[in-house]
Amino acid sequence: MTKDIKTTSIEVDANASVDFTDLFTNAFMKEHTSFSDIYSFFEKGGFKAKTNEDFEKIDEKSLDAYIIKQTDFSSWLEMLAIASNEYIATKFEQKK
Repeated sequence: MTKDIKTTSIEVDANASVDFTDLFTNAFMKEHTSFSDIYSFFEKGGFKAKTNEDFEKIDEKSLDAYIIKQTDFSSWLEMLAIASNEYIATKFEQKK
């Protein structure tokens, strides 16, 4: 998988979205998984996530099972929530 995943983002609200690479930083991935980046994480799991449309087609149960095995999270939603909280905290710190 290439850096094409940069086109995949999570909608934060009606007017904003955050790229996976900004949300799931390399530091985040190294802390919570055995992977150094989000690209290799999805690739190893066999998940296609090059675009938002690709990501939306991923079966959440399969993704949850993979996350349980490969991370310290119990689900995709938990992983997403923690990454989102860290992202927001970082943004607030930068504005100080």
